[in-house]
Amino acid sequence: MSAVADTNLDEFLRDFIAEAREHLGQAESCLLRLHDHPDDEASIHACFRSLHTIKGGAGFLGQGRIQALAHAAEHLLDRMRTGGIRCGTEHVDVMLNVVSRLEVILNAVEQNHAGAA
Repeated sequence: MSAVADTNLDEFLRDFIAEAREHLGQAESCLLRLHDHPDDEASIHACFRSLHTIKGGAGFLGQGRIQALAHAAEHLLDRMRTGGIRCGTEHVDVMLNVVSRLEVILNAVEQNHAGAA
């Protein structure tokens, strides 16, 4: 890979990590609202969009673990959006754990990338 391509990848990865952290913060806020108001459709949709965006960026950058976990969470939220399941505290708890795990993985990616630079 050329130095220019390496620089672009570095920039894309840094941007992705920063954006993913913002989306995880939004998702967490939505999930906390859902904990008290499980029928809040706007929060379900907003959380879905955040995880969908993370999934897409992770796929573009070849971050399979992030992509797979975000996809699984997105699938659960989609079932809530379409009425397949009703959001309950157990779903919110699972999703909050997903957000925490995604944060851990993002930190590891960032540290590994910084160590490789």
